[in-house]
Amino acid sequence: MTWVVLTLSFAAFLCIIRNRFHLLIILLSLETLMLTLIVHSIISAYFMSSFFLMSLILLSMSACEASIGLAMLVMIIRAQGNDSMKVLSMQKL
Repeated sequence: MTWVVLTLSFAAFLCIIRNRFHLLIILLSLETLMLTLIVHSIISAYFMSSFFLMSLILLSMSACEASIGLAMLVMIIRAQGNDSMKVLSMQKL
């Protein structure tokens, strides 16, 4: 099962690196990383016979992160017209 967690983490990092110019893809990759972390913490808690409290905290933080990211994405698309990272430059040419 650890192999699956490592593979998903690597795939999400690779997706972030390859598609670093589109905000939606970056947000989806970060969500994949958070879900992988939650799965890993649930598996670890199961084998160590501990509480699942940390998994619930991670899940709630992931939901907050996703909603904030989606709200920012909507604001950027309304203001700029697309989700390209190139339009987020602070310099005005």
